[in-house]
Amino acid sequence: MAENNSRESAEQENKLILNNIQAFLICVRVSVMSKPLPGALADTKIRTRKRNLVVQKDPESFLEALEHLFVGDSLEDVFQNLDSATDIDYKTYHEFFFDRFISGSIGVCFGRVDKRKTPRSPSIFADSLSKVDAWISILERFMRKRPYMRIGIGEVIGRAMLTIDNVPQYLDHIMSICSHLANMDILKYEKTTEFFLLKLLRINHLVVSGEALSILSKFTNSYAALSSQQKAWEYLVAGEVVEKLFDFCPEHCSDVLKLLEDSYGMRWFVELYRTNQTKNNITTWEQKIIQYMQKDPEGEEETIEALREDALKQVKQCKEECNMSVEESVMFMWRCIVSLSKTMSKDIVGALKKWGPCLCTLVGDDMVMQGRLLSTVQTTCYNNPNIINSFKPIVVQLYDLEVLEADVIIAWANGNSGPGRSVFGEQLAEFVAWLEADDDEDQ
Repeated sequence: MAENNSRESAEQENKLILNNIQAFLICVRVSVMSKPLPGALADTKIRTRKRNLVVQKDPESFLEALEHLFVGDSLEDVFQNLDSATDIDYKTYHEFFFDRFISGSIGVCFGRVDKRKTPRSPSIFADSLSKVDAWISILERFMRKRPYMRIGIGEVIGRAMLTIDNVPQYLDHIMSICSHLANMDILKYEKTTEFFLLKLLRINHLVVSGEALSILSKFTNSYAALSSQQKAWEYLVAGEVVEKLFDFCPEHCSDVLKLLEDSYGMRWFVELYRTNQTKNNITTWEQKIIQYMQKDPEGEEETIEALREDALKQVKQCKEECNMSVEESVMFMWRCIVSLSKTMSKDIVGALKKWGPCLCTLVGDDMVMQGRLLSTVQTTCYNNPNIINSFKPIVVQLYDLEVLEADVIIAWANGNSGPGRSVFGEQLAEFVAWLEADDDEDQ
């Protein structure tokens, strides 16, 4: 009996010792797995079945390994070193790579700035502003082979933009980098919008300080120089930067435009803004007049004539406010008639019968203007399949209303320009033959 108790006691003691050893090994294993990876190299992997264990990154080892590659007599040498380093884990450490490559590891790309604020050389910040183009070219070639890095750099640069207040000496560098990446469609407008609007919101006296305008102009002028002024404008419009810029200071709109033109080299921006505003005003007028033209009174011809006179007054008022030419006012009236037929789901010939006399007043006896109107009618019919077969009825109606003269229609038929020429020529052939025969009889 005593012997059995002694044996059981020994087994329990051995079992306890074994459990303690297993617990110790687990602790050691967790301790080892919680330590950073040595070297941060691509092929350095630790296999484990414990999926809940997270291996920490080791940026210091990565940067140390990276530093040996930033050597050479030229940027091309640096590129070749970086590109040929197959054992560097760029995918895991791409943020640290960008921080080293762009800011020389002063932390700008992480939304902070180290106290020393002295970038390592070589890097974009450590080099002159004139070298940014060359650095970005190297970066583009590097990312072309590693598409996964294109995704991360937008976020990295977004954080770098937000640290500008801490490193004003690198403002030009950061804005130049941003414009290059935007031109390559890597930096999306959402990031720049976020930054510019934050800048604008933080400045109470926008016109007085000019800080936001300075930053905006540096980015936009650089972008325009790389691509085009129109593309830079569209970029800012897409991000609602243009709209918000004047929403924040509507009472100072003219002052802001004058500052941009006189002090920030953005005359092209001001011209595009004014052109865009004119287009918006014309669109507003167009909608207003179309709504007015939707009135369908049941009455005498005098009532309809009064409506036409009112519509013409509005068109002339729009012409004066928006500084439209005679031709632009004619095309404006034509668009209103076409839009009216679409809005009311009515036959365009019927709309012309009612409102065509307005065109007659605007066009007058100017045969050059008549020819341009006929070409516009041709393009409109070609671009709208639902009225492509209405070209002849439209032209006949315009002739009956004395908007188009016979000579203009015949000259068009004898020409050979514009879309859908053969189709429309066939539609109008019989009518043109009749006009020519009538002209011969008159002679």
